[in-house]
This record gives sequence, structure tokens and C-alpha cells, in this order.
Amino acid sequence: MTRKRTLPWIAWRWSCRLPAVVAILWVGKRQLFDLAADPHEMHDLAENPRHAHVLTELCQLLREGFAALGDPLMAGAD
Repeated sequence: MTRKRTLPWIAWRWSCRLPAVVAILWVGKRQLFDLAADPHEMHDLAENPRHAHVLTELCQLLREGFAALGDPLMAGAD
């Protein structure tokens, strides 16, 4: 009998959550959700120019936090 070997699929993601918003960084993709208006995270605001400053601020906070920890994987997040 042969056993089929499969490798687990791993999605690298990081998130920064404040009381009203959450930013999620995937390798190659960014998402932003307004948790007060959209608690189930159904409407991604990352591409909306009105929310660009919020996404930029949360991404910067996330990068600074992981840089302080020396996380080598953050280098691949966009």
C-alpha cells in the first residue's frame, strides 16, 4: 500500500485590530474592515481611497510591532 503525501497549505497573514477596525495583511494582499459597520468582515475597504489613511496607519503599526520582535516573515507582507 502506498501512502499519498500531502503538504499542508499555509497562508501567511498578520492582522492589526483596534476597537473599530481591523487590517489584515496577507502575503501580496491587504484587507481593511470597519468592525462597527461590518462585524462579519464582509466588505473589504482596502481599495477605498476614503480609508487609505487608516489602512496605512494600521499596516505601519503592525510592521513596527513585528520589526521590534525581529519577525523575518514580515519582510514578505505587503
